[in-house]
Amino acid sequence: MSSQTILFLTVILLLAVIAYLLFKASIEKKNKELEVNQIIKELDKKEMQCKTLFNNLSEFVFVIQDNKIIHANLKVMEQTGYKESLKGLELEELVHDEDISKLKLMLDSRLINELDNPKIQFRFKKSSGEFIWVEASAVHLLWDDKPSILMFLSDITNRRVTEDKLSYICYHDQLTGLFNRRFFEEELKRVDTLRNYPIAIVMIDVNGLKLINDAFGHASGDELIKTVSDLIQKELRSDDIVARIGGDEFSLIMTKVNEPDLISLKSRLEHSTKSRTIQDIPISIAIGYALKHEETIPISQVLNSADVMMYQNKLAQRAALRKEAIEIILHNLEKKYPEEREHAKRTSYICKLLGKQLGFSQTQLLELLTLGYYHDIGKIALQDNILNYKGSLDAHQWDNMKRHPETGYSILSSSNEFAPIADSVLSHHERWDGSGYPKGLRGDEIPFYARILAVAEAYDALTRDQPYRKAVDDEEALEIIKDNAGTQFDPKIVKALIRAFI
Repeated sequence: MSSQTILFLTVILLLAVIAYLLFKASIEKKNKELEVNQIIKELDKKEMQCKTLFNNLSEFVFVIQDNKIIHANLKVMEQTGYKESLKGLELEELVHDEDISKLKLMLDSRLINELDNPKIQFRFKKSSGEFIWVEASAVHLLWDDKPSILMFLSDITNRRVTEDKLSYICYHDQLTGLFNRRFFEEELKRVDTLRNYPIAIVMIDVNGLKLINDAFGHASGDELIKTVSDLIQKELRSDDIVARIGGDEFSLIMTKVNEPDLISLKSRLEHSTKSRTIQDIPISIAIGYALKHEETIPISQVLNSADVMMYQNKLAQRAALRKEAIEIILHNLEKKYPEEREHAKRTSYICKLLGKQLGFSQTQLLELLTLGYYHDIGKIALQDNILNYKGSLDAHQWDNMKRHPETGYSILSSSNEFAPIADSVLSHHERWDGSGYPKGLRGDEIPFYARILAVAEAYDALTRDQPYRKAVDDEEALEIIKDNAGTQFDPKIVKALIRAFI
């Protein structure tokens, strides 16, 4: 083979190699372009997935850079009403003034990438100006090679409302809205520091709450407590603490006060309460106070001293106040049911006649007169118009009617002056055979005065018109009572009645 032929073949071979290499390069380029396109598609897909995930998170999500919001998911923009206007705002513009400091502390700690990552709660402002409660967590990250913060917020408004309600219930009295005993005891420990001296504890007890409840029902008792609560609050400084620590007890914690301040407060409270009434009964309170000047005195000792002073005050007032209250209750009963006044007078008179027949002393006769006059005071608590009801009482009305001896007992036993007749008032509807109420006592188990009262009341009831029947004459009334001797009435008392009227 000639040299020319060899050269020609070599050139052809080189051209073939070059063509192959160019073809291969072209194929590789196309494959590379396909691969790049595929990667781009995958990246686009991943980006779309990330955006979808980002925008559909149940939490609010922010990216914060240089204290400004540079990204926010759709959730936060839609539910806060800001939409695109949220971007570029400083987060502090959207936070309640009282919460900015704790938010700054959190963001600063994230920027230096502290490991500890506690959540905080703060108030976030919506575009409407309304604040919602959110719980926030945050992490440090680089965004476009710049230090940034990724923040997650959860709307916890409903949870906070529930927690606030529970907290309120834990530390407040439901009736008055004042703080309760639990708060008072905790606050007492908190204020017991030198910078608050002198510290005063004031104890206030509402006189006659049980009497009001028994006579007029718990609605009137509640009205009494709320009225006293309002009057106390009107006399206090803004930083004084008042709590209802018991059914009829209030307590005050006052700082940086002296005894003249407390004397003045006591006078103002006594005057303001006396000018108010519940069911025509003047409101009355007993007040005691004590001061702590020195750190060495236990606060419990101060509390006890205030309590002792209050109790002494209460004892000094009790007798006169309760007698006055009972007189007013009886007056209200007679005003509500005028016929009760005449019934009380007649029953009282008949009791006295029976007492004379039985040889009672003047002191005993006076007790019988008092018993006859006050024996139905418990009727003040009866349902309206039950005493004027025409016809037979139904079971519910009768149950209500049968409670009046117990109510009368509760009212009268609260006073030392009337306590001696309280048992007889309780028992004046007991029957000799044990079929009466409220205890089902029989025979000599029934107090003697109550047996006398039962006969006297029955005679008066028979001889005067009732809403449900006409009166009978004296002779027939005596026969009816005589027929019930040994069953309803004590035979001895019946004989005394017959002697008194024949």
